[in-house]
Amino acid sequence: MNDTFKFYVYGRSIPGEHWDINKSLRVNRLYYIHSGTAYVKLENGTDLKLIPGYVYIFPENFSFSPRQDMSNPLDHSYVDFSLWPPFDFFGPASINAEKYPTVKAAALAFSEYIKSHPFTLINNGESNDYTELAKLYLYGLLKLIDEEISLPRIKDKRISDVLLYIQNHYNEELSVVNLSKQFHLELNYFIRLFKKITGVSPYNYIKSLRLNMAIYMLESGMAVSAAAEETGYSSPSAFSKAFRQHTGFSPSELKKR
Repeated sequence: MNDTFKFYVYGRSIPGEHWDINKSLRVNRLYYIHSGTAYVKLENGTDLKLIPGYVYIFPENFSFSPRQDMSNPLDHSYVDFSLWPPFDFFGPASINAEKYPTVKAAALAFSEYIKSHPFTLINNGESNDYTELAKLYLYGLLKLIDEEISLPRIKDKRISDVLLYIQNHYNEELSVVNLSKQFHLELNYFIRLFKKITGVSPYNYIKSLRLNMAIYMLESGMAVSAAAEETGYSSPSAFSKAFRQHTGFSPSELKKR
């Protein structure tokens, strides 16, 4: 398996009345709908109805807001994840698993597994035997979906390798200059190429990734000072300033929610 996955959270649930996702998190989201009625409001203002039996993939560069009909609550399996090489499409992608028996079987098998072994990055750590098996389930599901509908991936190995390196070293000192040297790319060319492929500059990508991780850490109960240190910030004050700029609220305000 050449793909590299990182899980943030997965499981199966029926969301409450105020089903909210943190749109500041830059992650891919995959949903398999078991039953119920729900909608997601897309960036153009239109509503997409989530249909039972469908698999939906929302890539990390796509923002949406979910809501559900509480008279018919949604039952869904979900996974938030990063993937390398990353997706190269502006979602959502959807497939009717009922039409493709192998996709349906893979979706149900993955759903059953993550229901029995729910996961959050902070509580369960980066990797264990359960997550390694979950990666195989997800890899198989995505491969089957890709055979039926295209799930394009970033083809430039240089940028894909840079993204993976950033993911593995986000809590260390990273500079755009050093990254360009390490991957043998002229600085201005590197910045232009990176932004062309990902939609953001290398600096903003690193900042976004660090703050994504911080959000998960804070939501798990970690102290603000500890989250700042774990995500590579020099001080809690520098961390709090960056966090507010990224999310619109302070780390302490997030912990009170």
